[in-house]
Amino acid sequence: MLLGYNISLNPDLVSSVINETVEERIKLMEQRWAQATAALNEIAEQSGMPLAQYSSRDQVWLEGKNLRLPFQATKLAPK
Repeated sequence: MLLGYNISLNPDLVSSVINETVEERIKLMEQRWAQATAALNEIAEQSGMPLAQYSSRDQVWLEGKNLRLPFQATKLAPK
């Protein structure tokens, strides 16, 4: 990709090859792709909605580094 070649990552689009090693690796890659897809689908079906960690009126600590505040830096904020 860095050198400008168009690389096909989809094994369905690869043309047929006479080399047996390449064919074995393509089959292995297809099997592992199917296993990974099946594993992801199985986890997605099992997990469902996550259990609530917190209930109403629980006190929690919030990280404020991603908050948009009206001042530029925390050290310049009013105390």
